[in-house]
Formats: sequence, structure tokens, C-alpha cells
Amino acid sequence: MARSLGITQKTAWFLEHRIRHILQTGSIAKMTGTVEVDETFVGGKAKNMHKERKERTIKGRGASGKTVVLGILERGNTQKDENGKYRKPKDRIYSQIHTCVVPDTTEKTLCDEIKTTVQEGTEVFTDAHKSYRALSKEGFTHAFVDHAIRYVEGRTHTNGCENFWGLLDRQMHGTHVFCFPVHLFRYVDELSYRFNYRSGTDLTRFLSATLKTAGKRLTYKLYFPLKSCRH
Repeated sequence: MARSLGITQKTAWFLEHRIRHILQTGSIAKMTGTVEVDETFVGGKAKNMHKERKERTIKGRGASGKTVVLGILERGNTQKDENGKYRKPKDRIYSQIHTCVVPDTTEKTLCDEIKTTVQEGTEVFTDAHKSYRALSKEGFTHAFVDHAIRYVEGRTHTNGCENFWGLLDRQMHGTHVFCFPVHLFRYVDELSYRFNYRSGTDLTRFLSATLKTAGKRLTYKLYFPLKSCRH
């Protein structure tokens, strides 16, 4: 972008973040049907860390010093119908995902975000993380699968979220290579937008993004303070 527009790399980086700001998705409509919830940790590998930080990371089972991303996915229908025939594109309902960077994986943090995003009474599938156990008390139909034993128990699984995490891993390690934690949520927003609009074309995605520009203004001073970039 810097070479094509004849601008500095710093300016091009800011322009890319302005585009990611536009791609932020949000709606007052809550998810319904069948929903998967899972979290992932984004950060450097322990083998590449300094000795002291590596010891903290190993002690924290790989999560210490990393950034937590929560994913809430509303399942669509499958490629094939009940008779095993492929559905026509117009009959397909694609899964939609909501992602956010959260400070921790405590029960309050995760359950509060789920209650904000998912309609009460919805069927929610998770892994065996204890922070999700309170969902049944919050009015959800909750079932979980223990990944230490198996990854699928009938309809109970989080494979949709796991697929999204695979895309995020390839994006962060293959394309961007490095990201400050303070900016991670924008890269996740970019991937979420492309995932949710994957049934369209480049043109429809461009037009949809253009319609989202109203009311969104991103200033360098507000969103990219130099002190935050140095952490």
C-alpha cells in the first residue's frame, strides 16, 4: 500500500487500521439457534521467550502473558440437506461469528459477554472449561465436551470456532507475523468480517464495508498513542 500510494509505511499502517475500524461488525440482534463458544490465546511461543517469562508461561499452562480472544459462533446449516444433496447457494445459511478481546477467562468475564451477545434460552456448546458451567443457571441450554477425552459428542462440539481459530493463527503468524496486544482486536475484527461475509464477492464485501463508514472516525492520537505501542 505504501508503494502503491507513494506514502510512508507508517501512514499506510494507519490507513489499514482505519479500514479495519470500518469492518467492525455489531448488531443489537442477539444470536439464537445453536451457538458455539470458545476462547483462544494469542502470543509468542514459550521457546522464544526470555527465561523468566518462559517460566511464568509454563506455570500458567501456556496462557500467561498472552492475549485472550473469545469467539461466539452461531451455526448455520450444512452444505448438504437431510437427503445428502448439496444445497443451492441461495438455501445456504452460513455460520456467523462474534469475537472480542477479553482481559481474562473468569466466569464473570465470559458469561457476561455471552449474555450480551446470545439470546436467553439458546442452545450453547462449549468445552469443559469451568467458567462456562454457570451458563445453565443463566438461562441457557448448556452442553460441553471434554477435549481431554474427545472433541465431538453428537451435536456437541466447538469445531466451528476451532476452524476460525485456525484461520486466525494463519493470519497472525503467516501474514502479519507480529502484533501488539493493544491492536489485536482490529486484526480479529478484520478476520471476523471476512468470515461473516464469505458467501459474497469482493464487490459485495466492498460495498458492505463502504456502508459502514458513516459515523466512524479514527484519529491517530486517539487510537494509537505512542505509549501503548511501546508496551
